[in-house]
Amino acid sequence: MVRGLWALAAAWLAATSVQAASVASPPPPVEDYGKSPGMQNVTPSPSGQRYAFVTTVGGKRMLYVATTDNKPIDAASLGPTKVEQVWWAGDDHLLVAYSNTVNLGMEFTVSKHELGGVVVMDLKHRKTFSVFAGPYQKSVAQTVVGSFGAVEQKGHWYGYFAGYGYEFDRGGGYVKTTAEGRLIADLFKVDLDTGDFTVAVKGQEDVYDWLVSPVTGEVVARVRFNQRNGDWKIVASRWS
Repeated sequence: MVRGLWALAAAWLAATSVQAASVASPPPPVEDYGKSPGMQNVTPSPSGQRYAFVTTVGGKRMLYVATTDNKPIDAASLGPTKVEQVWWAGDDHLLVAYSNTVNLGMEFTVSKHELGGVVVMDLKHRKTFSVFAGPYQKSVAQTVVGSFGAVEQKGHWYGYFAGYGYEFDRGGGYVKTTAEGRLIADLFKVDLDTGDFTVAVKGQEDVYDWLVSPVTGEVVARVRFNQRNGDWKIVASRWS
């Protein structure tokens, strides 16, 4: 099935190449300007030997990974998932940030909400997993609220993601909130081979974002917001 889809994709690319080469081609109909591009999120790997892209084949939205000489490596059907970002951690890990519209329960003030996540494709070991997901994972809400890069340490790749870690008391688990009701996210270090994670930095009420060093994996700066006066600040870690 994947080979057939790749053949269709190759035929589509060839057709568009022929059209582009025709100088005398008439302009497309006006309605075509409202259509999505044929290829989206085209992302080369760090070595330049691989690339990934999103396209539609036979009415299905697909994510493809290939070498630059067009040998297929992997493919995945996306369904209704909205792809927000595609990036690499080395040449063997492809990360895809996505969002889905989910229905909420009667206890919420809105009926639907967009929840985000990140899928990690381990191309070397032919494995795929979703960050913070899993039937036995109960320490973090199964949604990703921010991505902060990836770092190679001793030949091993780790990603840094924000999530809502649970606190526990006699009443069960809960997510920390500010006095105004904003959920407080923690920063986690995630093993891109296994999906295992540890807390890198605990969240704080006035911290909205982090800057992670792509070399050491250390948090080198934080984005702080003062609720009382409305001031935003970027503070280096040595002063935060």
